[in-house]
Amino acid sequence: MSHRPGQQENYEIWEQYNPRTGNWLSDTKDILIRFFQDVFHQEPPGQGRFHFEPGAGDEQGSTDEKATELIISDQGPINTDSVERRPAIILSRGPFAYANTSLDQLLLQDFGTGKRTHTDLLSGSFTVNCISRTGLEAEKLSLMVAKLIRIYRRELQKAGFFYLGAQVNIGTESPAGALISGDSAEDFIVVPVSFPIFYQESWTATPDSNLLKAIGVKILATTVRFDGSPAVPGSVDENGIPIEGAEGVIVQAWLVEE
Repeated sequence: MSHRPGQQENYEIWEQYNPRTGNWLSDTKDILIRFFQDVFHQEPPGQGRFHFEPGAGDEQGSTDEKATELIISDQGPINTDSVERRPAIILSRGPFAYANTSLDQLLLQDFGTGKRTHTDLLSGSFTVNCISRTGLEAEKLSLMVAKLIRIYRRELQKAGFFYLGAQVNIGTESPAGALISGDSAEDFIVVPVSFPIFYQESWTATPDSNLLKAIGVKILATTVRFDGSPAVPGSVDENGIPIEGAEGVIVQAWLVEE
């Protein structure tokens, strides 16, 4: 993978090669697709190592259908004409969910401005369907995919994942079913490679400062004797409320402005 600039130890270059759109469901698939295309492109052609040949031109992610030995896609189903000539890996996404790791997911709060920062962990999964006309070839491809996920998990985390590659599961052989369209779907074998991934998502919330300009607090207190009666006659009204301005009445006031 050294031929790609995205493998340098520089996070800015990683972000250029793996741009973020804010839709982390789509971004995740794009990162994985580019990763597999880069890795298999380095495999030597004609040696049964599933060499991937990208398409000519500036279009990122395109495939040279004539020269490639492997189809890499996240869009299914694909037709039988493609898989009859070469194996394929098709990426599919599983469900994602927020973990609710803490109460209100509150990370910190600025009591001066009211600004709050929340964070939570997102967990999900992806499946790489390794497809071939022969079970042995599909199994060989699935083992390569599983090892790549584990070996390059740190590089993938630099590209944008919070954590992945710790739990990689290689499934059993099964018919392609809905992944392959055509009359002879039973002739194609699928070996799925599944693995969980995690994202950390943070967000901030700041109260609208226009709603509150100032807070005024005024406290009236009266000096009293030990039995609770006013120390100065006439300092309270008939309801026992201190009379502002009367002798023996203490006034404390705060005014907090924006």
